[in-house]
Amino acid sequence: MNDVPVISYEISLSKFSPKVGIFASSNMKVAFDKLEVDQWVDQKQVYGKIVPGYSPSNKFPISSKLYPTSSKKSELYSVNHGAFEYWYGIIDKDGYRVTDPVFRYAYQQGDWVVGGVEATNTVGVFDWQGNIIIPPIMQKINSTIYNGTAYFSCRSASGLWGLMDQNGKTLLPFVYSYIDLVSEGYVYMKNSKGWGVADLTGAIKVNPGSIDDADEAAKRSFRFPVRVRQGQFIAKASRGDGGKKGVMDVQGKWVVMPKYFDIDYVDTNQSYIVILPKPKDPNRLVKGVIDKNGREIIPAKYSTLIAVGKNYIVAEGDDPLGDDKIETDEVEDLLDYLDEMDEEEVEDNRKWGVISASGNELVPLKYSDITMSADVNVLQLKQMVTGAKKHTLSLFDQSNKSILNLAAYEIDNVDSILLKEKPRKDYRRNYSFYADGLINVAKLGKWGFLDKSGKIQIPFQFDFATGFSNGKAMVKKNKDWYYIDRTGKRMPDTEIQKTYSDKELPPIR
Repeated sequence: MNDVPVISYEISLSKFSPKVGIFASSNMKVAFDKLEVDQWVDQKQVYGKIVPGYSPSNKFPISSKLYPTSSKKSELYSVNHGAFEYWYGIIDKDGYRVTDPVFRYAYQQGDWVVGGVEATNTVGVFDWQGNIIIPPIMQKINSTIYNGTAYFSCRSASGLWGLMDQNGKTLLPFVYSYIDLVSEGYVYMKNSKGWGVADLTGAIKVNPGSIDDADEAAKRSFRFPVRVRQGQFIAKASRGDGGKKGVMDVQGKWVVMPKYFDIDYVDTNQSYIVILPKPKDPNRLVKGVIDKNGREIIPAKYSTLIAVGKNYIVAEGDDPLGDDKIETDEVEDLLDYLDEMDEEEVEDNRKWGVISASGNELVPLKYSDITMSADVNVLQLKQMVTGAKKHTLSLFDQSNKSILNLAAYEIDNVDSILLKEKPRKDYRRNYSFYADGLINVAKLGKWGFLDKSGKIQIPFQFDFATGFSNGKAMVKKNKDWYYIDRTGKRMPDTEIQKTYSDKELPPIR
């Protein structure tokens, strides 16, 4: 500089800063063949990693035996003791501790672990061996996988966002007010001009400020991501354009005009659930379904509409708990909720049914409730018995559109005396529930298990039986509580606990 040629220049920062560069103090122009800005702290592994020479934590009891992971891969474990309420660490596939519980916040994303302490701006990305991919200097990190590559939307200590990949490379600089998850090579983002869409090079596709955001207040915490699917995404028009929701393509053109109170994605990616004020009661909402071009498939007239596989559970009639109401005042809503909790029972007069993705009725709207089971293809239909305060149960198999009526069986004859001696730490479902291919029902006071065709697979021999979970169910016979497998065989006590207690630490290798 000042007539001295500079080929390359390196800026090394001991702390991360989203705003760093070289500025000329006059009209002088400066060119470099290479300019490198090194912003990462010189850290190779996370604190608490179990390596030779490190003294592992012994603040908690150490497990006396190994518990290999059920996934046969490295996993997160947690401890819950005093000030360490659900802190997380890493174990390998054999159950040995790789790191101490040093993450206050942690989750796994494919081959990576996102973890740290948000309150101290020490969130980072690590591999399963505890090595650092993105140094733990962030406030928050959200992640997604696109085309086999993991992407991390990171918020720095300054509050500005950037985008990094699984190699720790910065793709979008830390100059954004918000960056959402990557979908189809695009990111929903906000800069100084407002909300818009950019690609992974930072090129603007939808001009910032041309759309609004319904979850503006939630952008610093949890929010539902705005995803691009088949080149389209749900967007809210700016206030000057009405402030309603529609569907826009990545060129900024409205495919479905913004005329809805709200819109939700549908798992099939072919349709959208649309939400509108109820015609005769504008304080309540009704739902329907449109295709990706805006054509109506299911009219917007249902208080409840839930996508299950390729079909929809629907309910007609007002939701007694008010989940279909338009929220206008959080304090008022809270008071209403507390008033409802004081009531002994809220009467639900809605009628439930199932509608196909093409709008055809698969299950008539006559049931008092419809819920999902552990199998997405099997729905549980409840119907109130006329003149009696009890329900009968049926199973609807979406794969072959058949209904199995279980009216001949008991599903809710459970009382507190029967369950008095049940192990307190067991949280399995204490009602009839279809899981692992079987459903627990009773006949003449004895419990057993049927498959979805109605065939008895485990005879009626138990005083009580919970639904299956992870290949086992808890049963009571006389005064004895124990677990059985899917064949009805009693499982040895040594086979029950497959994971570490959250009151102890895994051993080290």
